Amino acid sequence: MYRFWTCFCLLVLGVFTGMANRGIHPDTTADHSVWKPIARGVEVGYFPVPAEWGTGTVVVARLDPHYLQFGVYSIKQLNSEKLTVVEWARRYQLAAVINAGMYLTDHRTHVGYLQHFDFVDHPRPVRQYLSAAAFNPRRTGLPPFRLFDLDEVPLDTVIQQYHTVIQNLRLIKRPGINRWSPKNQEAWSVTALGEDRQGRVLFIFCATPFPMYTFNQILLSLPIDLVAAQYLEGGPEASLYLRGERETLGFMGSMDTVRLQNPTSEKFLPLPVVIGVKFP
Repeated sequence: MYRFWTCFCLLVLGVFTGMANRGIHPDTTADHSVWKPIARGVEVGYFPVPAEWGTGTVVVARLDPHYLQFGVYSIKQLNSEKLTVVEWARRYQLAAVINAGMYLTDHRTHVGYLQHFDFVDHPRPVRQYLSAAAFNPRRTGLPPFRLFDLDEVPLDTVIQQYHTVIQNLRLIKRPGINRWSPKNQEAWSVTALGEDRQGRVLFIFCATPFPMYTFNQILLSLPIDLVAAQYLEGGPEASLYLRGERETLGFMGSMDTVRLQNPTSEKFLPLPVVIGVKFP
């Protein structure tokens, strides 16, 4: 976990980094063959880091918001103890779980603004956080999912349009602009949330540490049609869990992370708030 003041100091310095998953080297030479369906509306791709940037693999889960329901699961809302991504999935029958973002030193509260319908986990926006993920539109005609740049669209406008709003640190500005400076070379593991050109949700995981500028360049070089992304979490608490029709997959932030077949909750660190995905 990155506590708020640590995060703030790193933000001022322009620090934050990404990661790529070691030990996974599938064939990703074709456009559509890189995506493996594991459930309706859920596909997984494994993307080797281009040689010019280093070595490793980026894991991307591509989720269609037209077929899936996205929600926030918080220990404050549900009066629960902290759970691992596996435990969140099992308790609430979720098909996919990922960090909702970093949390404060109380180990309970999301750092940025976070609202899910009538529940507000953290009512105070962070001025330096320029990305807001929006799910569950309040009226017809709006996209089911959208990553907003808060220097283009005010947070109040996003809240008026969507029931679920999650403010986090921006990685990539629409329509695919790396806003990070290459000057700082400090590196961390990362989970990230992205949007592609068709409006699909991308759960992104990478275990090999990269400077954040480099990580963004890697994401933009991959054949995933990325247009925007926000940072969720780094280090050992960066977690992604997918439960398909025939297999489950788990990924955790660690220098030597590999794909976990039939992952167990004991291998993950507990989290106070996550993004969870359900089938309708």
